[in-house]
Amino acid sequence: MNIYLTSANPLHFSHINTMETAEKKIGGPVILGICSNINKTSGLFTLTERKQIAIKYYQIPEEKIRIYHEPEEIREAIERADRIIRGRRDYRDTAYIHQLAEQYGVSDQAEKLLVISIPNHLRTISSSRLIRMIYENDYRPEYKWVPDDLIPVIKDRLAAVGYLY
Repeated sequence: MNIYLTSANPLHFSHINTMETAEKKIGGPVILGICSNINKTSGLFTLTERKQIAIKYYQIPEEKIRIYHEPEEIREAIERADRIIRGRRDYRDTAYIHQLAEQYGVSDQAEKLLVISIPNHLRTISSSRLIRMIYENDYRPEYKWVPDDLIPVIKDRLAAVGYLY
């Protein structure tokens, strides 16, 4: 099994590019592993909602998605996997990948890692930046970071959790 582990909160086109590029390089399917991040306290969407977003807005088949709630589940998935996929924008992502491996206790699994370089036109995309831009009303549909019909869902969630935009 090849798995792309990401918090995907929310999923965006840079995530999709990383997953699709990995499938081409590997020559086989990659599972989208939606997980909690040990370094983040919470998220805008629950793990189940993130899975629903992947299915509804990106047409990822349910059988290609796994949810990992606990660090132990993530560690076990890494140990069972043939390949672990991560996206890399710049040198900071490389350091972060190593930090995560240490935190999850899987540094010995480094030979499984396939790092996908994110193309320049997608490097500015991050879930936290997307949320901040929507919150500050700075996101423009022409950016095309997520499907247009996902923007109102994100706005509604921001409003529901007390953000005003």
